[in-house]
Amino acid sequence: AAVLKPFRLISFVELVVYPKFPWIKLDTNWMRFNGTDWRTSSVKLTLKSVQKLTDQISEFNFETPADASHAWAAGSHVELETSAGLRSYSLIRWPNENINHFRFAVKCEHSGAGGSQAMHTLRGGDVINAKNVRNNFELVDQTYPIILLAGGIGITPLISMAVELHEQDRPFQLHYAV
Repeated sequence: AAVLKPFRLISFVELVVYPKFPWIKLDTNWMRFNGTDWRTSSVKLTLKSVQKLTDQISEFNFETPADASHAWAAGSHVELETSAGLRSYSLIRWPNENINHFRFAVKCEHSGAGGSQAMHTLRGGDVINAKNVRNNFELVDQTYPIILLAGGIGITPLISMAVELHEQDRPFQLHYAV
């Protein structure tokens, strides 16, 4: 007979539709850079490099200021002041790399409101204001196996989560649909 092990499900649907589930931790704590509360100020980030990942998706790697704290956890996102207005993007951490920079993957949505198009016009050396680094999609510290579900560019925060879970030797599955 098969034995079913308990698991916890983390997905964007549960985060948006069912925020009262006790196993989803909604954390509104704000990260601070050099003691500065990002709710009322911004930090300038310099674009170090842009790498085209697909026809529509590019990865943007920003240097953080030398006096800035680099601590952020899987699931974190940052609000960037683009020419189209304030837009939130999830931070990515790839395997075998530290978090001393801010890296985002952005899909260019030609029919969107312009934020992704503004990001895709940036070039190395450009400076952009960032604010409100926060994590409303944090991994919970549980021993249960985790199932990560993503679709399209929604994979972005889950990449960091999968890396963190792997490094912690925690059981997980990542399911992805395009």
